[in-house]
Amino acid sequence: MANYTTDEIVGKELFPIVIASVYGSIYGKPFGTIKPGNSAGIVYSWVKDKDGGLWWQFYDKNKKPYYIKHRTGLFDVSALKTSGAKTVEEKEKEEKQKQLFENDKLSYYIQRYGSYLLGTAILVAIIKTAKK
Repeated sequence: MANYTTDEIVGKELFPIVIASVYGSIYGKPFGTIKPGNSAGIVYSWVKDKDGGLWWQFYDKNKKPYYIKHRTGLFDVSALKTSGAKTVEEKEKEEKQKQLFENDKLSYYIQRYGSYLLGTAILVAIIKTAKK
């Protein structure tokens, strides 16, 4: 399952995969819905309610805010990937690669390119043996 941080989602367009209720306030009643596949809008920010629930904040064409409560399975995460968002796991992997590179450049290059170098060395040995 793809896990994104809120900073990766702010500024991205969200598309519900099920009907999403739209609210004028996180403590109000829904005033509309967004059908699956339609754009919910570009996320402006997020807020948490008193129970710890996460709400995505959007602005309509009249600059009026509206909110959609987050729940697992509500939005198409493949659209986030397409827009350049990185998952928590991808960020952690990049950070490990960066730390490996900064801490031990030789180990980094061996890990990154070692299989290519080994394959090339074996291929050269085979070619030399075949020429004899």
